[in-house]
Amino acid sequence: MPLIATVTPGTISVESRSVTNTTNGRVPSVDFARDETLWSDSMGVGYINEASPAVTRLLSAVSSSIGIIPITAPFPNSSFTLQFYAPALRCESLANAKKNGQPVGNCNNCTSLQTLWDDTIDSSFAANYYYWQATKPVYSQNLFFIRAGGGKSVGGDPHNISCQLWNASYTTKFKFNDGVQTTLIQDLAYESTMDFNTSVAFTSLPPGGRAYLAMYLAMSDLLSGEVGIRQGLSSSGMFGSDLPVVKTGLMACPEVLAGWKAFGSREPPLDQLVSPWMCRNNSVAAAVEDMFQNLTLSLLSSEFLNGNTTTDIRVTSPKNFWRYGPVDLLISYVAGVAVAFVALLVGGWALLANGYSADVSFSSILLTTRNADLDGVAVGQCLGAQPLDRNFEKLKLQLGVVGRTDGIEHAAFGIRGTVKELRKNQECI
Repeated sequence: MPLIATVTPGTISVESRSVTNTTNGRVPSVDFARDETLWSDSMGVGYINEASPAVTRLLSAVSSSIGIIPITAPFPNSSFTLQFYAPALRCESLANAKKNGQPVGNCNNCTSLQTLWDDTIDSSFAANYYYWQATKPVYSQNLFFIRAGGGKSVGGDPHNISCQLWNASYTTKFKFNDGVQTTLIQDLAYESTMDFNTSVAFTSLPPGGRAYLAMYLAMSDLLSGEVGIRQGLSSSGMFGSDLPVVKTGLMACPEVLAGWKAFGSREPPLDQLVSPWMCRNNSVAAAVEDMFQNLTLSLLSSEFLNGNTTTDIRVTSPKNFWRYGPVDLLISYVAGVAVAFVALLVGGWALLANGYSADVSFSSILLTTRNADLDGVAVGQCLGAQPLDRNFEKLKLQLGVVGRTDGIEHAAFGIRGTVKELRKNQECI
């Protein structure tokens, strides 16, 4: 039975489980009210000229990585959700933009969206060989025009796209798995178009307006330009290959590749330099929107442009739990009791069958080894240690009734053949 006690620790095991708790902590956030000089420089008497290096550097990292620049995880395995207002680009076909009444602003060429497009996008014969053309209208309502695909006169299928800057509501979940960030925009609601532009002085801009315009200008500068094939009898190479937009994933969009193929798939082999995954959402309009959203979310990673706030953070961490196995413990005790019970039955049966019991005490050994035959055998064996005489080792003993010199018999070990069998209920002196 004492051996059963050693089984008890084996019925307890340790399990590691993930436990999620909620704690309130500080995380990065957007902060468009931060020092406005960090967002753009100025010209004249308080007008925005271009985005600051902090903004353009961040956009360069976003466009080249085709993703969101991650922040430092508050905990290795955690998640939190932020809701905030920030700029967003909304891009749609020119036809849908006209149908939806996209505002064009107040300028000499702003009588209609189509008029503004015609006065902004190059429609010369040479422009037919561009499979990417993008520019921002002057003094418009923060619009940006893109034509992807070659001109119809040379067999192309141009896609005319109009993008406009909006104020949007972002609901975004940031999740970290072993410190690796996954970002999901759970809801993006376009609230209103921006009714100001770079011709508006700083003092007339709403809070955060300078930051919004700086991001718009940085995006415009990145995407602006013409990319196509060089004309001529021995035309080769890519026109506009040194433009920043060529280094983005937009060159992998189907509209751009279709324009390149329409010109005979000339060198360099554009389809071998890009991969479909590089064009997020598989269209120019959606990819441009996605890039601007990535820029907005990457603001949280910039030590120069971000702020901080407090929010609830769900933290998942491993914790050890002790598991008790009552069935294992019950089995061990039942097995131990069963073995003990069997041993008890065997002992009882032996006692009833033999009619004699003994133990291993010194007195029992002394009394059961006293007889003349054993005394004779022990002669010459001084210490009883090895090496023993070979004949002594081969001697066979038997427990039974042996006689003494005085004729009185008693139970003892004797040499086989000189011992009488013990019988049940036999009197023994």
